[in-house]
Amino acid sequence: MHGISLLRLTEDLVDVLDLAFGDVPPHEKLWRYSAQTLRNTFKSLLSALTLQTWSVPGSRWLDLGSLRSGGATFIYFKRVT
Repeated sequence: MHGISLLRLTEDLVDVLDLAFGDVPPHEKLWRYSAQTLRNTFKSLLSALTLQTWSVPGSRWLDLGSLRSGGATFIYFKRVT
């Protein structure tokens, strides 16, 4: 995936997460189930969106860690500009 495509995907994911969890109070858990259930649900979501759910040489698939670093970078640049 090219850098600009990944940035657009990251922006979209940040928007979706903001819509889903924006009103959740800071003391509340975002996910009440197990970590494994979260990983499986995320992988199912990627599959439904026809996004890659496996690694290939030279490329890494999206996982929950992708959201954190990409979202943090997106928010940083959004505040700087």
